[in-house]
Amino acid sequence: MNFSLVLPTYLYNEKRQQDALRSFASLNKSDFGNHQVSLVIIEKKSQLSTYLPNGSKFANVHIRIPVSPIDGVNQALAFGSELSIELWATDYIVWIFDDMVYNPHWLLELEKLIIRHPKAKAYSVYRSAHEFHHAPLRFEGEDVSVRSLDGMSMCFTPTEWKEWNVNWASDDFTAPTGGNTIDLLHAHTRPGERWCTRKSWVQNIGNIGIHTTLSTPAYGQEFVGEDLL
Repeated sequence: MNFSLVLPTYLYNEKRQQDALRSFASLNKSDFGNHQVSLVIIEKKSQLSTYLPNGSKFANVHIRIPVSPIDGVNQALAFGSELSIELWATDYIVWIFDDMVYNPHWLLELEKLIIRHPKAKAYSVYRSAHEFHHAPLRFEGEDVSVRSLDGMSMCFTPTEWKEWNVNWASDDFTAPTGGNTIDLLHAHTRPGERWCTRKSWVQNIGNIGIHTTLSTPAYGQEFVGEDLL
């Protein structure tokens, strides 16, 4: 399988910079197996290269500071998804962030999840604790069918993206079910099965942001840890 990782990043304070350094170091330890993995980085503005992941890990790396204004992570994810399809052939698009950490096997576990549920609309190796939105519907072995997926490690095919036909330039991603996030909008507008692993193979380390506060359960359940198992 060929994967394209879409990474929006905006290191606007010291905490965000510290999180990004830890996140990128964790990403660099990923075991991609025999998969061809490309990386699209969408930057809010130019940043020091010391904060960016190690390009040698990836088959392709493309860094873009959009000419048109990108207001927030929703637009950045949509723009990056569109760009990844234009740049190279890929089987799956995966959203990642500059405030998440990884178990080295996370992508290999994502591949297994896809194989177990080939007809799903979307996948993730992050089981969100925010069950008000991302409620579990059914447990099946190692996996959980959910009402919606958190954007962290959310994965889908280029065909699914094209059929959804999202306008990345829009600043409105409001879902009628609640929330102004692209992951919730996808769940509302693209009905179908969504699967995540019972154990989380990636974890959120950011607790303050546009869509996150200290009171938000913004963490992955049963995180296996950053170390090899």
